[in-house]
Amino acid sequence: MEIPGYIIEKKIGHGGMATVYLAEQTSLERKVAIKVMAPALAADSSFTERFLREGKTIAQLAHSNIISIYDIGVSDTSHYISMEFIGGGDLKDKIQQGQLKTEEVIEIIKQIASALGFAHTKGFIHRDIKPENILFKEDGTAILTDFGIAKTVNSDTRMTGTGMSIGTLHYMSPEQARVRTLDGRSDLYSLGVVLYEMLTGEVPYDAEDTIAIAYAHVNNPIPELPAVHANMQPILDRLLAKEPEDRYADTDELIDNLKKIERGINIPRPQFAVEATQILQSANAKTDKPKNKSSFSITPFIPIILILMLAMTALGGGYYFFLRDSGTNTPIIGGNPKNDIPEEGNKEDAPEIAGTPVQEEGSSEKPPVKDTEGEKEDNTKTAGTTPTKGEDNIGGQPTPNLQNDHKTTYQPAATGYGILDIKSSPEGATVLLGNNIIGQTPLTIKNISAGRYTLSITHPYHTTYSKEIDLKKDTVLKENVQLKAGKGAITIVTEPAKASVLIDGKLAQGVTPLTVKDIATGEHNIKITMQSYETIERNVNLKNGTTEIIDITLSGGDIKTYKHDKVWVGKDEKIAKLLEEAEEDMKKGRYSSPKGKNALEKYRAILKIDKNDQDAIDGVSRISGIYAKAAKKYALNMSFSKYRNNLRTARSISKNHPAVKAAEATYKKMLTISGRTFSDKIAKGVNGPVMIGILPNKFIMGDIRGDGDRDENPSHEVKVYRRIAMGKYEVSFAEYDQYVRATGARSPSDNGWGRGNRPVINVSWNEAVAYTKWLTKVTGHKYRLPTEAEWEFAARAGSKKLYSWGDSVGVNKANCKSCGSSWDNRKTAPVNSFRPNRFGLHNVHGNVWEWTLDCPSENYDNTPKNGAAYTGSNCGYRVIRGGCYISKPKMIKSANRGKGQKGQRSAQYGFRIVREYDK
Repeated sequence: MEIPGYIIEKKIGHGGMATVYLAEQTSLERKVAIKVMAPALAADSSFTERFLREGKTIAQLAHSNIISIYDIGVSDTSHYISMEFIGGGDLKDKIQQGQLKTEEVIEIIKQIASALGFAHTKGFIHRDIKPENILFKEDGTAILTDFGIAKTVNSDTRMTGTGMSIGTLHYMSPEQARVRTLDGRSDLYSLGVVLYEMLTGEVPYDAEDTIAIAYAHVNNPIPELPAVHANMQPILDRLLAKEPEDRYADTDELIDNLKKIERGINIPRPQFAVEATQILQSANAKTDKPKNKSSFSITPFIPIILILMLAMTALGGGYYFFLRDSGTNTPIIGGNPKNDIPEEGNKEDAPEIAGTPVQEEGSSEKPPVKDTEGEKEDNTKTAGTTPTKGEDNIGGQPTPNLQNDHKTTYQPAATGYGILDIKSSPEGATVLLGNNIIGQTPLTIKNISAGRYTLSITHPYHTTYSKEIDLKKDTVLKENVQLKAGKGAITIVTEPAKASVLIDGKLAQGVTPLTVKDIATGEHNIKITMQSYETIERNVNLKNGTTEIIDITLSGGDIKTYKHDKVWVGKDEKIAKLLEEAEEDMKKGRYSSPKGKNALEKYRAILKIDKNDQDAIDGVSRISGIYAKAAKKYALNMSFSKYRNNLRTARSISKNHPAVKAAEATYKKMLTISGRTFSDKIAKGVNGPVMIGILPNKFIMGDIRGDGDRDENPSHEVKVYRRIAMGKYEVSFAEYDQYVRATGARSPSDNGWGRGNRPVINVSWNEAVAYTKWLTKVTGHKYRLPTEAEWEFAARAGSKKLYSWGDSVGVNKANCKSCGSSWDNRKTAPVNSFRPNRFGLHNVHGNVWEWTLDCPSENYDNTPKNGAAYTGSNCGYRVIRGGCYISKPKMIKSANRGKGQKGQRSAQYGFRIVREYDK
């Protein structure tokens, strides 16, 4: 796997739609997670749309508890999303390990609620809140991820067919199960499920089949928490309320209640939960009546059933289910089952099929509505009955047809019932009348209202049989159906690509990524083989109309060849031997030397035998890429001689390799950045501070000589990886006064020393940060204060001495106490008063203390080693650097550290700014 600008290190996650890799972003030398869509899915626009929509959604959600997106792109045929790497595991792991304390649970819910609240205010609903989508940073911060099926509140987007996504069943809200319009309160319900699972280790609603789980979300009571978590029950009640209006209106209300619990304040249970509990207790207390068995009409769940059918079919797993009464094997048909034709005079008690025979498109004619007024304890729902409040007609929509191409006129018959006798070969097929699952073959159903219906018989391994039937009263309609064998497809994706595939011992045409269609349903053996990699075998159980996806990474191993029907899968013996030797050289880093014992020579030898051998072509390209990437890395580190040596080798192998061009571009960019001065435009005819480009590099930070203060130790290597520009001078009064005039901010005093070209003084850290934010706004480029590491790196300018010019303070090299300048110990000097250091920066030693982003630390034991700011503790103060006009010479050393309160103003305090280069 190669993506320009990234070095792939290893695979860290995998799913049917995408693979996630740990990688290094070479331009910034930071770890990232790259999510790469399976190449075989790229041709399907619905998959691509969902994949890209995830990246674009997260890019709009900049929040401390939402994963950050760095880049979205396409490399060759691969769509990818580059995002923040989160290395602390997921919530599912924590739940399974049983590590969570109540205070941790509350903190996690607060953080994810904060993330959801932010997303909701931006108009996004997540729709797939579950433990696997909650990750953790190393410091324990919870991060919400996987916005793959998020949608905007006003969006009309619908994913259909194999792309249909409706969330994860155990965590979906009742309105999701009913396929109703959603808002942010649906996410709160899912968060409630997560809360319950964190506290108990189990989901609140579980069952053996999917429809029963969906039913439980809609109908089953909210579970009671164990007594140890009783204080959390009111929170759970509100989150798991069946009706959205009974839940929290927003996440702020939820977070407020959680904070109350943290403070030991008890929250009363909502009234609807109290009433529900009383009803349940009353019902359980009545022992004179047998308990009602869990029979229910399947009609309200028809849309979700159809969605689950499609979703499970698309995933190649499971089939859809039909529901039975818990105490009998008789299929439920619109209420409690009755197996005998009713006696004369009792026909009104006979249930009809829970649904409506198909009506002709556009017809306004409706089946008669049964009048149930006066009936006692009759829970039967009759055909065509208009749902009242509390019944689960989904969204008020008519029941959708299973077969949309059958549009049959409803023909009312005289009151009477028919019998349906269905057999099929093979047995065990699912039978539907209209949209209603009524059982499995062989099947005999009595008491069906006479009329016309669409009969469908389905089986996971056979094609669906469908026909129109006219069921007469007091007659038996028999069907004996021979189902036709079904077909499916298998998609094989490998890393690396171009592997050969054998299906049941037969070589498939083409190489991976590969889709083979029209394969008979049932068990199949798949063998995947490639030169220099271990052969992989998989068995798949292919169902009708599904596509099984095999997505694997091949492991290096012995070369194996297979011969079938005179077709060789592999190479001839000489080429195979050379490939094996070349791979061994590659593993040991013998890319192009020593002579006679390197991979490049062997790949070139293969190409003399067969100039079209793809493995050898790929091998040569890999070697060129290795040298080119090394060249780019040296260019970023300003090691230009090593850059040129590696680039020369890369060009000699393959001058057109993309990595060669990338290295050349990086080199040119680094040359243009280093030492270049510029000023961004603030307004017409007005420019901002003069900035000078500084290339990233590594340096030794702190007390190099071993005689410094404790907070300068231990000395350590820091890699400043950002390409930045730093203010050539300290920010002057003239520059700061532009900001004051533009914004009405406080104008700092100059102590009577003069303004103009003198460094601005009497500014706090907060005011310095506000100035950088204003610059960012008016210029369109990112300005900020430097980190402490960036400041010392720039101040040293490559020197390991006490000062940028040497180990002695000298005479008139800076403005400090006893520095030998005309301003010593009296006042500030103009910002350009002294010679610049080797990076071109003026007055980094003395004159004014300069604010940085970092919080102070006692030493460097736990500070970042990548040039980032330390924000671990004591952040009411911030680090100041460089000393000032009244500082002793030891205080203006490159390594010396000071600190000041964020809100403190002083004539000794000023600042210098940093501007980040645009990507």
